[in-house]
Amino acid sequence: MNSGGKIMVRYANLVGAIVLLMGCCIVSSGWAKAEEAAVARKPGYDWRQTDSTLALLNRDKVVWQLNFDKKQGKPCFHPVGLIDGTELTSLRPADHRWHRALWFSWKFINGVNYWEEDPATGLSPGRTEVVEVKVVPHDDSSAHIVMNLRYHPPAKSTVLTEMRVITVSAPGVNGRYRIDWYSLFTAGEKDVLLGRTPIPGEQGGKGWGGYAGLSVRMAKATRGWEFVDSQGRKDKQAHSKKARWVDFSGELPDGKEAGITIFDHPDNLRHPSPWYVEKGMPYFSPAVLFNKPYTITARESLELWYRILIHPGRVDKELLEGECKAFSNLKGAAIAEVLEAVDQEKAAIRVDLLVCQVIEGVKIDWETAVEIKNLMGQDKGLSPAVILKSAVQAKQVARDKLESLVDLLRSKGYLKILMNPTLEVLDGKTAKIRSSSREPTGKEITDSFEVTPRILDDGYINVATNVVFGNKPISNLRNRIKDGQSFVIGSVKNKPGGPGQPVTETIFIVTAAISKGD
Repeated sequence: MNSGGKIMVRYANLVGAIVLLMGCCIVSSGWAKAEEAAVARKPGYDWRQTDSTLALLNRDKVVWQLNFDKKQGKPCFHPVGLIDGTELTSLRPADHRWHRALWFSWKFINGVNYWEEDPATGLSPGRTEVVEVKVVPHDDSSAHIVMNLRYHPPAKSTVLTEMRVITVSAPGVNGRYRIDWYSLFTAGEKDVLLGRTPIPGEQGGKGWGGYAGLSVRMAKATRGWEFVDSQGRKDKQAHSKKARWVDFSGELPDGKEAGITIFDHPDNLRHPSPWYVEKGMPYFSPAVLFNKPYTITARESLELWYRILIHPGRVDKELLEGECKAFSNLKGAAIAEVLEAVDQEKAAIRVDLLVCQVIEGVKIDWETAVEIKNLMGQDKGLSPAVILKSAVQAKQVARDKLESLVDLLRSKGYLKILMNPTLEVLDGKTAKIRSSSREPTGKEITDSFEVTPRILDDGYINVATNVVFGNKPISNLRNRIKDGQSFVIGSVKNKPGGPGQPVTETIFIVTAAISKGD
């Protein structure tokens, strides 16, 4: 299959077909004995996936879980833990209910607060809307995630969009794994001002000002741990200071040692980033806006890229510097590879178009009517056009029964197939078939079928279609059908071909079924 999908075309009485596809287009040291104990038992990884979560399990213990419920917005990872299920993050703690373990949130966008939330609704004054999420768990226990988000005030137009690309590595034999987090923010028709609570020395400055962006709220059990940055500064000394990475490590109540490190990519704005560090919560963040706000010019973009390393045991500076160097060497091609890998994993939808012609007003003979009643349960005395339309529209007939009905009507001479192409199209992409022929008069006739199928959140399929047949356009953009079922795009009455010729009706029927791209 090429970048768009595969197309199989079956024509009757049509020649010169041209098929077009459009846009179819994703060395360790310093480890404590606790690490050895944590990985002593061979892991047994598996996936658990729902409509709003993806979790990696190790023998029924959650290693990490991504939560992306569209009703709540602000996707987050929780828990983030060790491979034995020990949780290292805290979700919505009582002191800051808007803290979502490992998550990203701007503080102010154009003066509107996207951080704090109304306790009654759980929503912020500014909305972070989850538009689309594609998750691809792999057999090797790694995963790719691509999200599209919108930022806007309630019931108002979007001011900022985000494409978020996340890769979670498979846990290594030492229990370590990485979350690479890339975000591309794009302003709309106007400039976008990203702001934060002012810091001391500024008008209205607060001692707790400066935060915004990627953040980690750690579990209570980690309060005794120690922050260390790439310059060797510890705890409060690391707050507000620029560093390439910050590690937070220590001992858990059961004697295990562990930690989380965040790395700032050298291509990021204001690298090395200032950091917000709060040991009492505990909480830390590469606070790109700490020293001053930033404006994204209209239609321009801002890229941010971070790596989160989860490690059992303590790690030394040499290991973290090696990790930092490896992450720094990643370039945009790595994001392109993820997008391509995800795109290849998208569901494909098989779309059948049936263009058939029936004689208007003719009555079905008794014997055929009995066969139709046995097949479809319809009453006798109906015309072929009414039988076909009512079977599709009222019964939402499945493809196999529709094919049987069409074959029966055709075998009895009541129906003639003019066109019957099948396309396999990736979810959300567009494909088009076009053919041309000439009438005896020399007039060129162009027929085309353009289709954009989309799988909806509830599993139904919308199949937006545009058909031009005999130079007559027929469109049906808003519809909802179940997987494997059909609908009538429309129909056209045809004038008699000459004296004594009957009036005919051309009917356009689409059937769609979810398959899997190759």
